[in-house]
Amino acid sequence: MTSVAFQDSQLENVSVTFDKSLLQRSTPSAGIYVFDTPYSINITKYRVDAVIIPGTQFHVDDTNNQIVFTTSQEAPAKRYTATLENGLYEDETKLFLAVDAALTAASDAADGTALTYVVTPGAGVNVTLGNMKIAQNSGTFAINGLESTASHLLGLGDSKDDVASVGVNYTAPDLVQLRGPDALYVMSPTLTSNKSYAGKKNGAIAVMPLNEPDSVSTLVAENAAFVDLESSQSLRQFEVLLLGSNGLPIQLQDQPPIIKMTFAVSRRPIF
Repeated sequence: MTSVAFQDSQLENVSVTFDKSLLQRSTPSAGIYVFDTPYSINITKYRVDAVIIPGTQFHVDDTNNQIVFTTSQEAPAKRYTATLENGLYEDETKLFLAVDAALTAASDAADGTALTYVVTPGAGVNVTLGNMKIAQNSGTFAINGLESTASHLLGLGDSKDDVASVGVNYTAPDLVQLRGPDALYVMSPTLTSNKSYAGKKNGAIAVMPLNEPDSVSTLVAENAAFVDLESSQSLRQFEVLLLGSNGLPIQLQDQPPIIKMTFAVSRRPIF
């Protein structure tokens, strides 16, 4: 709900909660949310009081859901792109099943091959540690780590080198990464021109730590100082871009973020 404090004719600050009721448009897969202000506000300063992210972060979204691989069942080797189903995977076993289904579907869709896959924990490794073993039923295959956006999910680590299988088996060198970003950066193209803000990464107006996915994350900026703008601005829409610590957009399912802000106004708002 929007809260605006009209208490006297000497009004100096306006507090607004940007939530679903003020959402003008959104592009969840790109992490962009555009909010309408309840009216045009001439502001000279702003302060981020709180940021609330619903527990709807995806482990797998459009930024990390593709596996590019080749097989040598026939000559020349064939190249496929498998797409994982987007969503929240509560444990590694469910992710393994999704990888299995995506690899099989990719090879079947291309030319009806008889290739099948079994994805299991690596030998001698507890499933909760997340090493992934992929077995192809015939021939050998290789994962293109450089082109696969799902490299971290597959346990390829930061190098993203091409990984060739030995025989028909591939075992990930690293643990599967399901945790997601550790921090979220709230960006605003409409509020980046300021003269007093020390600044955060990439000029973010707020930075917040993320809890485990599927839980609500809240940043409360206690006693936060106002940020001076270079000049008075008439604010009618407020746009935020949600980025993770890896620089990629955070995709939220169903619900937008909630941004609580206070604006210092240059004159009393006019309805």
